Amino acid sequence: MWTRTHRSTGRSSGLGARSLAPILALTLVGLLPALVACNARTDRDVDQQTERAKENLDQAGNDLEQAGEQIGDSLERAGRETSKRLEEAGEQVQPYLADAEVTARVKTRLTAHPDLNPFQIDVDTVDGVVTLNGEVPTQDDHDAALEVARGTKGVVEVVDNLKIGVRGQ
Repeated sequence: MWTRTHRSTGRSSGLGARSLAPILALTLVGLLPALVACNARTDRDVDQQTERAKENLDQAGNDLEQAGEQIGDSLERAGRETSKRLEEAGEQVQPYLADAEVTARVKTRLTAHPDLNPFQIDVDTVDGVVTLNGEVPTQDDHDAALEVARGTKGVVEVVDNLKIGVRGQ
């Protein structure tokens, strides 16, 4: 507490809370317009920042929407390209599948024939042309193998590379 001595009385008087109250009140009254102005400025700043944030969010939403459309377009193009390439690959593979199917048919029919040993006859197919390789024990087996191959669906031609005779003789 601050004290002050009077010259005439010699008494000291202190500046207590009661004596400071009017000074504080005047100070606050003087500061009040400045505080209100600061508050108003702060409100304006907050309003402006809020408005900018809303604008940024709107722009971000528009950007995301545009990016989504671009991604959708890219995926659609990629899907068309993939489909086209798969179709081309299918066209390229189709002859091989057809040849494999013909080979399987010939092998199945050779296996079903009662007089033939299908393990002695190798079957290869290219563009529907079946080539028979291997060794059969008799002329009848040879002729039966050729007949089976020629009678198989999908066979265009038969190339005969079969040998007659038993291995080792």
